Amino acid sequence: MIARRASNRDGYTLIELLVVVAIIVLLGALVAPTLSGQEGNTKVRAAADAVTGDIAMARSRAMDEGRNYRVSISQDGTKIRVSPDDPDAPTDGEQAKPFQSEKQMPDNVTLVPIITGSELSTADAEGWVRLATFLQDGTCREDLVDFEIREPGIIPLVVQIRGLTGHVTVNAAAAKQQ
Repeated sequence: MIARRASNRDGYTLIELLVVVAIIVLLGALVAPTLSGQEGNTKVRAAADAVTGDIAMARSRAMDEGRNYRVSISQDGTKIRVSPDDPDAPTDGEQAKPFQSEKQMPDNVTLVPIITGSELSTADAEGWVRLATFLQDGTCREDLVDFEIREPGIIPLVVQIRGLTGHVTVNAAAAKQQ
């Protein structure tokens, strides 16, 4: 009879280790672009959520308080503000002090109005550029308001406010034709 030696392995061969490392590297190479793409527009998307919330707040306040509310951005596009269109105007409600909100955009994110035709984007005495004014009936004084939410290296989002309904849509900007 031939005696067989029992093989008692306490470890792995170098080839087995290299195969496992190669599989891990391959999986990492496949997953990394997906993860970086997920991270890419989070600040822009967060800004879009904040902006649409502020627009809804302005419209709601205008209808609830019976006074016009405006949505404005700072000249550098890094802040958004909701405030009464005429803070000194009397209200029908019991609220003595009108609502006002001012928010900072995330780092490197800016709001940029899209100017078409003969429109002018001018700042008021305090340095705010008016985007939209919501009237007491919930409509927007401006027929159509378009502006972009931008971050360097990221496809911008376009926010559009319809005047008659005050409806807000957010879409990715169309690719620029060259």
